[in-house]
Amino acid sequence: MLRFVQVPDPEAHGVDGSMVTIATSTGIPAPAFTVTSSTPRLPAPPEEGPVRYMAYNLHQAFATSGEMDVDAIAQVIVDSGASVVGLQEVARGGLLNANTDLVHLLGDRLGWEHVVFFGTTDPVWGNAILSRYPLGEPERRELPTVGTPYRRGYLAAPVATPDGEVLFISTHLQHINDPDAHDEDPEADLYPVHTEQLGVILEEWDGRQPAVLVGDLNARPGWRQVEELLSAGWVDAWAEAGSGDGPTSNAADPRYRIDYVLHTPDLATVEVEVVESQASDHFAVVADLSAE
Repeated sequence: MLRFVQVPDPEAHGVDGSMVTIATSTGIPAPAFTVTSSTPRLPAPPEEGPVRYMAYNLHQAFATSGEMDVDAIAQVIVDSGASVVGLQEVARGGLLNANTDLVHLLGDRLGWEHVVFFGTTDPVWGNAILSRYPLGEPERRELPTVGTPYRRGYLAAPVATPDGEVLFISTHLQHINDPDAHDEDPEADLYPVHTEQLGVILEEWDGRQPAVLVGDLNARPGWRQVEELLSAGWVDAWAEAGSGDGPTSNAADPRYRIDYVLHTPDLATVEVEVVESQASDHFAVVADLSAE
């Protein structure tokens, strides 16, 4: 049996956009999930000082336990003190997450009105930007699949921070190309895909400053694709001010740093840290950036 539910239109720029209809089967048990309204909201954003940016792959709000808990994700953001957040693996409907619209719910839980979304793999799954500061007109572009099954995307918007307007980009690169080749050499497996995807990101960015790029790059420090970003003018906040290796994935057994906050050279990293939580299968990364 199918039932039809309505969720906010994923192409809407705010959390209260027009509605679209999604069909779901009532014959499939819904996953265990928690949605309450107890998450404390952050106070007004700072009017001066460094701006705290976050990169966070939500894993559709599924914790390492397998339970879906939207409020746990919201609490991670609240506790981090972030003011501008780039999210990946954000769902706005579907069977796996019981048609939960994470964009709408997180915006509501946090009390943040400035939200944009880009459905990449499908219209209700992709990247989002949440901000305590006003956002300008968003930019969206699909990244090349290069023969892989998942569509990734570039989502950007200017943010009106206390330091002035900053271009903020949230992205997510392909996680695997050929399974056999990946097991043997993940860098070599992903490089042909990543270099084309990063080429589009760099083209869209076009050297604009100041800018911040966050996301799950599915690439480790020192890999050729990461070095291409650095050679193009981006600065890795963790390399600039972090301590230790800073692994972000997998949250149940963190071994590799694949989630990044990068910035243009006219910004400087004051502080950067990994936010350890089991609310997703990734740890978040936050960085305080200030104008040079």
